[in-house]
Amino acid sequence: MKKSQRLQKISQVAENREQQSGQQLTQSRHHADAQQQQLVQLRQYRDEYKQQFQQLGGQGINARQLADFHSFLNKLNDAIGQQEQAVTNSQQTLENHHQLWLEAHQRVKALNRAVNKRRADEIYAENRKEQMASDEYGLRGRDKESVF
Repeated sequence: MKKSQRLQKISQVAENREQQSGQQLTQSRHHADAQQQQLVQLRQYRDEYKQQFQQLGGQGINARQLADFHSFLNKLNDAIGQQEQAVTNSQQTLENHHQLWLEAHQRVKALNRAVNKRRADEIYAENRKEQMASDEYGLRGRDKESVF
């Protein structure tokens, strides 16, 4: 088996790893987008809840309703804080997967360049060998003609 063929097999394994890394990157991107969207929804809900409370406040509310509002608002703020952390974590995971994919992609490119160079070297060596055989055959033909 020629060296270019062996390198080609290694390159194919690297391409498979790159594809797997790309799939992980895509999944991470979708997860990060979903986490971000959930954070946006929580913030919107909190803002709507505050607005509704302000409208009700103009009509007058009792102490229990005020305590319930503050309790629920605190829970919403806690949920938003947790979701912000989830967004940060998913963004970090996304960046890590992106870096892994970049490294895999660069490895594939380097291996493909090596395969192409090795093929070119093999073709060149084969052509030289054929040329030398042809020249040798031509010289033998001349030597036979000169003997007669």
